[in-house]
Amino acid sequence: MKKKAPVGYWGTATTGEVHTGYLIPVQKIMDFVEAGFKFKILIADVHSYLDDMKTPWELMKARAEYYRACFEALGLRDVEYVFDSDFKYEKEYVEKVYRLSALVTQKRALRAASEVCRLKNPKVSELLYPIMQSVGCWWVGVDGAYSGTDQRHIYMLSREILPKIGLEKPTLVMTPMLSGLVKGVKSSASIPESNIKIYDEPEVIKKKIISAWCPPEPKGNPILEYYKFIIFPRFGKIRVERPEKFGGDVEFENYEELEKAYVSKSIHPLDLKTDLIERLTKILEPCRKYFENKKELIEDAYPVEENA
Repeated sequence: MKKKAPVGYWGTATTGEVHTGYLIPVQKIMDFVEAGFKFKILIADVHSYLDDMKTPWELMKARAEYYRACFEALGLRDVEYVFDSDFKYEKEYVEKVYRLSALVTQKRALRAASEVCRLKNPKVSELLYPIMQSVGCWWVGVDGAYSGTDQRHIYMLSREILPKIGLEKPTLVMTPMLSGLVKGVKSSASIPESNIKIYDEPEVIKKKIISAWCPPEPKGNPILEYYKFIIFPRFGKIRVERPEKFGGDVEFENYEELEKAYVSKSIHPLDLKTDLIERLTKILEPCRKYFENKKELIEDAYPVEENA
């Protein structure tokens, strides 16, 4: 890193509206930039169509512009934005996709796409998806590929097949996916009640957090995950306010202390939910302000008739 700043990248398909699950990669990308990486964000507009047409072809451009606006609103400005559609039709790129498609079996492609693509009735495009993403690593020119753990099968395929045609395999860094606020699901744009949109109003944030699934154990607990993956990395130690009759305010130096207190029932779920509502409301305030005068970006990307 002293000789040359490495290049990192993170790719995201432009499917549903951007929600708080994206706060995890946003924070980690900021860590990369602070560490001295040149970082590229690949807005995968073509891929969002390939995955069972989660984005209609005619909405690809609008959604790509919307996603870039969301990330800028979240503070990702010292990065380079790259769009899928800028290079997916280039001869050199397509040639390498063809070469790799002859080396990957249907079974291997299905496995690679299993956690990312819908695969209800697998389309040819969904089998090409992981191969195209792999070649994208080479085209963007990255040293390290960052992603959520849902991408692990695709990137293991990348590391396996890229050297077969003389291309460098990427180093991988992955972070966990945020569980949804609804029991048993990840934070997903396709399940509105499972997530909080980055421009949701304070009353909506409050309603969703108060009604969120919060079991007595850490596993699959979305409230604790918010603290583990978003709040502590952002704020460091925290102070949770609560009435004197319930023990008064309490400070936690790290997530492990908070989890221990929660499991031992030293702190009530409602105390954490109340604290989380306040913190998320503050974190997302710049996004709400950003989109106050840019509502057309949301409306163009997600027309009302499509959501009706």
